[in-house]
Amino acid sequence: MSQNLTKREKTKNRYRALARKGDRLEGPGIWCTCPMGKEKQVIGELYDVLDSLAEELWPRDPSVSTKNDAQSDDDTDEEDFEKALANELSAIKKPAANERRLKNVFIDTKCLAFLSCRPPLDPVRLTLAYFEEIERTGRARTRNVLRLSPVVATCVANPTEIASLARRVLNPVFEADPPRPYR
Repeated sequence: MSQNLTKREKTKNRYRALARKGDRLEGPGIWCTCPMGKEKQVIGELYDVLDSLAEELWPRDPSVSTKNDAQSDDDTDEEDFEKALANELSAIKKPAANERRLKNVFIDTKCLAFLSCRPPLDPVRLTLAYFEEIERTGRARTRNVLRLSPVVATCVANPTEIASLARRVLNPVFEADPPRPYR
């Protein structure tokens, strides 16, 4: 049966398979445009740059302590050495996928990538911090990023959801500025 599928049916099946995958464009994030074929490289660059900026703006809680640093000098057993080495290696390793603050959402579109931001990250502040760094140093730390567009929130494309999202996102912005007369 799979051999007799038309091109349209194959495209439909592929689209449905991607929709079932589970990655959805939800919540805050950053849209990134890039040259064709450089999407993976751009995602890697943005992970490095934005994660380092996020560490400066929103440092992680050091609530997880690995071990007491005060150990007696006579503990030289191999087990203690192995435990200490295992603790150091776990501290050096990259965080697991569920601990990452930035996550690439697979969208299967050329020249476009979406990084989802987990709380407490603010995509607008993160993007502005990167632009300020570029302005201050005169050098971008990414090679193939063409445009970064922060997204505060997303919703389903129906009028009630869009109106609700607009009220939720835009009201704090307009309430922060006092009304001014415009000419």
